[in-house]
Amino acid sequence: YKWTSLTGGTNGLAGIPRPPLTFGPLGSLPVEGETAFYFEVLAAAAGGALLLHRVGRSPLGHILRGIRANEARMRALGFPVVRYKVAALTLAGALAAVAGALHAAYTGYVSPDSLDWITSGEVLIMVLLGGAGTLVGPVVGAAIFLFLREVVSTLTQHWMLYLGALFMACVLLFPQGLVGVLRGRRA
Repeated sequence: YKWTSLTGGTNGLAGIPRPPLTFGPLGSLPVEGETAFYFEVLAAAAGGALLLHRVGRSPLGHILRGIRANEARMRALGFPVVRYKVAALTLAGALAAVAGALHAAYTGYVSPDSLDWITSGEVLIMVLLGGAGTLVGPVVGAAIFLFLREVVSTLTQHWMLYLGALFMACVLLFPQGLVGVLRGRRA
């Protein structure tokens, strides 16, 4: 809050530019503005999803699943559990940093109010609703959450109460998330 010369303090930073959509010596796409930024975000999301998919199927992913299932057993097998947890946290932090940078470029502004407890709670609801143990679960959860928020908020001013009750019911009835339930029925 106090390092105003770098962060803008409580006022935040304004005028954050959007990155240009260029491919070095190959030039750029014949799109500009919102369309160009859409393709940048799409490329970043696809790249992040591909990276997470590859990591999930790699030896690192298998070890991380083993740690999630039984940390003591993995430690007894000789795996440096803390090191693998730090690696997973670092990867998650790097992807969150890319998302934050894209959000700042989208809005052109960033401040401490950009991520308050309500936003954090909404993201957590999206993940839990879709399914935390899958790649596609949080995407499905986000789509459902945003759709319901838009629809229910037009029906009543107490929409948060109804959405909260609905999400509590979903978490209690579907602890693996909606994608987890669908996968369970397929198997």
